[in-house]
Amino acid sequence: HNLLTQEITISAVVSGAVDDYLSERMLSVQDKPGKKRVDACWLKSSLKTGIEVELSKKWDRKLDEFVSGVISAIENNIYSQFIIFSDSPAIIAAYSLAMQPGAPLKIWKKNNKGAWQIDEVKTVPDWLISKVSFQLI
Repeated sequence: HNLLTQEITISAVVSGAVDDYLSERMLSVQDKPGKKRVDACWLKSSLKTGIEVELSKKWDRKLDEFVSGVISAIENNIYSQFIIFSDSPAIIAAYSLAMQPGAPLKIWKKNNKGAWQIDEVKTVPDWLISKVSFQLI
C-alpha cells in the first residue's frame, strides 16, 4: 500500500502534476486526534490535495467515518481537494455513491455498553463531489 502510494506520487512529481509532496510518515508528525490522516499530500501552487489509496473496501461505520473525515478536512482548509485511487472499479463506484450530494451520512458513537450505534444521520453536502476525484489504477 505504501509502495503503491509512493509510485503514484513519484509519477505525479515526474509528470509535473505535483510540485512537492508530503508522505504519510512526514504527515504523521502533524497528526491531531480526530483529524483525517491521508496516505500522501500533494502540493501544487496553493492547492493541497489529500491522496488516498483504497485497495480494500470500507463498509458501514468505516465508510461513513472516511466520508466524514474528507468533508471535515476540506471544511477546515486542511486540504483543498482529494484524489482517491483504487484498483477496484467497485470501490470507486461505492465511494463515489457515498459522496454524492444528499447521500445519507451516518454519524456513529459508542453507547454506554461500548457498542457502536448510529447517533444521527446527516446528508453529504452538495459541494463535496466537486472536490473529490476518483482514479482507477
